[in-house]
Amino acid sequence: MQPEATRAAFTLSLVHFRRDERRVTALALLPGGTRVFLGLNSGVIEEHVFSAPLADTPGGGGGSGGGSAGAPPLRLVAEKRVFSRAAVADIAPAQSAARLACLSDDGQVWLLVLACL
Repeated sequence: MQPEATRAAFTLSLVHFRRDERRVTALALLPGGTRVFLGLNSGVIEEHVFSAPLADTPGGGGGSGGGSAGAPPLRLVAEKRVFSRAAVADIAPAQSAARLACLSDDGQVWLLVLACL
C-alpha cells in the first residue's frame, strides 16, 4: 500500500477577537461568505461584514487583533438582543427567506427577519 498523501488546503485567518467580557457561543456564515452572525452568551446576535477580503489582510488576518494592518477584517454593522436571560446556542440562516433562526441554551427558538437586525 502507498502512504496516503496529506493535504494542506487550509489557510487559518483570525477574523474576530473579542475585547469585552461577552463570549461567542454560536456562529453562522451566510452562503457566499459576505456576512457573519455571532451569538453571544448575553443573548445578543451580532451581524458583521468583512471590511477587507482575507487575501488582502496581511498574514491572512492573523495578528493581535489590534487596529493595525494585522487587524481582523470583521466590522460590526448591527446587533440585537434576542434572549433576555439565555445565551445564543445556535444560529441557522435561511438566506433565501431572509431569516435567521436562533436557538437559546434554554430551548427558546426565535425567527428573525434579516432586514430588521
